[in-house]
Amino acid sequence: ADASLTKGLPAVDMADVIEQTNLSEREILSRVFESNSGIRWKARANWKVEGREICEWYGVTCDAASAVTGLNLEANNMKGTLPQIVFELPSLKTLIVARNNI
Repeated sequence: ADASLTKGLPAVDMADVIEQTNLSEREILSRVFESNSGIRWKARANWKVEGREICEWYGVTCDAASAVTGLNLEANNMKGTLPQIVFELPSLKTLIVARNNI
C-alpha cells in the first residue's frame, strides 16, 4: 500500500471496529426487545444481560465473526410492532417471528 495515502491518519484497530459493530447490533436487538414486550417473552435468556455477548441471547444466531445472521423468536409472546431497524442488521439472513402478536 502507498504509505502516503495513510500518512497522518490514525491507526485503526480492527478489534475496535468489531466492537463498534457489536454495539450497533446490540442496540438494534435491544430495540426489538423493548418495542415487543421483551420482559414478557416466553424465552429471553441472556437478552440485555450485562457481560453477555449478543450471540448468547436466546434466538440469536451469529457467524464466525460474531455478526448476527439470524433471529428466531417464533411463538415467543412478542407483542407490539417489529422495529424496521432490525433490517439494518448487516448480516441478517433469517428472521422468524411467526406466531406472535406483532
